[in-house]
Amino acid sequence: MALQVRDIKGNVADIVFSTDDDQPVTGKRCRTGYTVAILYPFVENHLFGGIPVIRIESLSSFMVIPCSLETLFTANDKMHERSEVVKCSESTCDVKENLSACSSCRIAKYCGREHQVKNWKTHKPKCHAYQALNWFIERDWTDWEDWWNFPK
Repeated sequence: MALQVRDIKGNVADIVFSTDDDQPVTGKRCRTGYTVAILYPFVENHLFGGIPVIRIESLSSFMVIPCSLETLFTANDKMHERSEVVKCSESTCDVKENLSACSSCRIAKYCGREHQVKNWKTHKPKCHAYQALNWFIERDWTDWEDWWNFPK
């Protein structure tokens, strides 16, 4: 199976899966506009001016992040903002006390379940982005002991 992807600069590459894993990389996991992350990519250049090929030999080194790259960058910026004032993530609410964090990403804060449910359609793509970013942030990339694997 192969996917065609485009990087932030518009360069195109094929991702070719050469895995023994039983998990397919199709359907809901891969959609146009989603972001893919690849650990330790091996890039082969096609002869005669073809597009590069990124070979994936284990699905543990491949992750689909169900949001756009733009959403991922925006989420990254928000995660690194240092704000003294934290308020409910529902845009119409100004409550700043007794907030609960989203159980999935731990970034969005809500004054109650009603506002969390009301804000879910807006928060959902950001939530996926925050979860993926948390995975990268929680690792010490300066101390290599073994290969990292994405969660299944």
